[in-house]
Amino acid sequence: MKYRIIISLSFLVLISCGSVKKTSQIKTELYFGLSNDEGAISNNIWLEFKKNHIDKILNGYTIVDAYGYWTGSNGTKVEEATKILVYVHKKSDFESQKIDSIINLYKSKFKQESVLKIEQRIKIKF
Repeated sequence: MKYRIIISLSFLVLISCGSVKKTSQIKTELYFGLSNDEGAISNNIWLEFKKNHIDKILNGYTIVDAYGYWTGSNGTKVEEATKILVYVHKKSDFESQKIDSIINLYKSKFKQESVLKIEQRIKIKF
């Protein structure tokens, strides 16, 4: 009887593990400020950048509208509309290069001092 219970419990554990897909991934958040020395970066200009660059580089992501406050390297305090891109992916050099290319494109195109990048290991379940 004791072995039947152990076998039954083991079977239940195997079944429950098989029905839930869990993976270890990286969540990258990129914070894009929507202003520069020339003024605000309009929503239409942001959408053009997203369509022409981000959509072609990443397979899927989430964009969140936010409002940021930070201090520049020259001590100037800045408040601005912000877009946060959330991207979940496997850790690899290829993924890092894709993310870095988006950051560099944005900084160059819109004369940005920085794009904040936050990465953390996560476990996801579908």
